[in-house]
Amino acid sequence: MKYKYLIILVFGLIFGFILGRQITNRDNHPQNTKQIGDKEKTEIIKYKQKYVPTKNEKGYCWTISIATPSNERAWKCFVGNFIHDPCFETEDGKIVCDVDPEVGGSGFELKLTKDLPLREGPFLEIDQPWLVKFDNGIICGAITGSAGFIGEDSFHYSCDKEAVILGEINTDNPIWTAMVGYPTKDYESLAKEENLEIIKVWK
Repeated sequence: MKYKYLIILVFGLIFGFILGRQITNRDNHPQNTKQIGDKEKTEIIKYKQKYVPTKNEKGYCWTISIATPSNERAWKCFVGNFIHDPCFETEDGKIVCDVDPEVGGSGFELKLTKDLPLREGPFLEIDQPWLVKFDNGIICGAITGSAGFIGEDSFHYSCDKEAVILGEINTDNPIWTAMVGYPTKDYESLAKEENLEIIKVWK
């Protein structure tokens, strides 16, 4: 009988130890799938180009960026028949296009065939992000042409996972939000839409 109680006591201590470790680990590593973290607000990054990729193409820039016009080092450029916006100017005057700010060394250097134009135009005061990252991992980039439409809903950002941002980004609260729509294959209607929190934007 004495051994029986001893065995129960030992198992009780082991179970208590394991349970305590699980609770401690859960406290130290909270299940925060939204990745907002301790900031409790959307991270706003004023993008600066700090490197020059090894890959390069020839082309020119003819106006300020439409994707992020408030960034004084962002341009809208041509390579052959293709538009690249934004392209960013480094501190020493190099131009880099097609950057993914979360992938080091991404993009290509644009070897200019013409001098950069003057920074002027009606869009200079527009302060909008060119890249948006949501709490579910979806990333969206600004459309620099005319707005797209799905039925009567307009969109100015296209995203991965075949999604778009419907209407305007809501910046009224510390954590920005936006309505994300998933169009049908014919773009005539929405198969799904959801309001999502934005964890990070680049301007």
